Amino acid sequence: MFHETVESFDQLSKMDELERGFYGMRPVWQLVSKHEWLGTARSIADDQGFFHWELDFAHVFREGGFTLQVGNPPWVRPDWWESPILADFDPYFLLQDKIPEKVLSVRRDDLLRSRHVSNKYLADLVEWAGTAEHLSSTVGYPKLSGIRTNLYTNFMEQVWRNGAAGGISGLIHPEGHFSDPNAGEFRSHTYRRLRRHFQFFNELGLFEGVGGMAVFGLHVYGDISDVNFAQMSSLADPATIDSSFEHDGMGELPGIQYEWGGRDLRPHASRITWIDQEILSDWARIFDENGTPALESRLLRPLTVEQVSLLSILSNQTTRMSDIGYRWVFLWNEKSSKKDGYIEWKTERPNNWSEVILQGPHFSVANPFAKEPNDPCRSKSDYSSWDLAALPESVIPRTNYRRAAGRERYDDAVPKWGVRQRQIFGGLHGAV
Repeated sequence: MFHETVESFDQLSKMDELERGFYGMRPVWQLVSKHEWLGTARSIADDQGFFHWELDFAHVFREGGFTLQVGNPPWVRPDWWESPILADFDPYFLLQDKIPEKVLSVRRDDLLRSRHVSNKYLADLVEWAGTAEHLSSTVGYPKLSGIRTNLYTNFMEQVWRNGAAGGISGLIHPEGHFSDPNAGEFRSHTYRRLRRHFQFFNELGLFEGVGGMAVFGLHVYGDISDVNFAQMSSLADPATIDSSFEHDGMGELPGIQYEWGGRDLRPHASRITWIDQEILSDWARIFDENGTPALESRLLRPLTVEQVSLLSILSNQTTRMSDIGYRWVFLWNEKSSKKDGYIEWKTERPNNWSEVILQGPHFSVANPFAKEPNDPCRSKSDYSSWDLAALPESVIPRTNYRRAAGRERYDDAVPKWGVRQRQIFGGLHGAV
């Protein structure tokens, strides 16, 4: 209001200060000193680095949102990992592999007796708890209700929310939500936005530091519409996508791998499968609970159009596995069973089959002697294949877990299916 008389920047500064006082505007430091909660909030915001899309991109949202978004969001679950925090004070917690639960508990308790250590530990725990609570909030992320939090799903919903009408977004992220039995509602939101879905294995090392069998997808999203998206599965080289769209549809159909080994990278028009609600309905009848809506069905990855047609034929089968007495049981959970003292990590060859605890890599289709862990076993891929032609007449596989509880307590915790099943499977146990 007084700017007409300003002749220098120094005068402008003084006029701005006078104008703020005229309108009752007070310096931030005065507000912070008067309202303690405001100072605390500012301190937390500075420490956590909060990011507000609507504030940082107000000019974009004023025009309706982003018309194009691309990204590779974090593939991380916000789980609590205390070992790196404890290792700041005692490197043992990171240098020692597979610490027994009892040893871990005792050593952690000893370390946390230090006030300095416990204060840092609790501060990090509070920070994690707040972040996890925010990311799993149905207020901030209503479409993620009921599913286990993973940062990539948070970004999916955020990107959908940030998009303008007619906008397109492309994200590279994992695909756990396509098979999670609790993610049906989230799948229904995904299918109606999905335009392209290209599933990859990291066999060619497209992402460094990620295992060759890691699965991820390139996903293109648009506005909500009827389900109709192009899908290609079991890819390893992005060049296969463009070449398949240019292919004339002639020639031998590709497979996942060649008979002699190695990923089949050949392009083919038949690799491009178009998925609509009718196809999802077929898949729901095959693999989901009776009555599962098509939009909540789990996503299959048939390699070719011909395989899609075969699945549609199978979906007309009225007899399901549950009708013929199919049963399964969930046995040892590695984390909770170690904590409860039922099993412990010890890579060794048991003396008899009653002490065997199997894991997934031990067996494959029609082959109970697929692999055994190396000693020491440092990861889920640290296994060696059996030479079946040289397999001894009598052999017990090396295992990573052994029984930690007394025999009676251990056996009582094993699910029982009845006398016959107990006789057949009573000596073999599995960990997941």
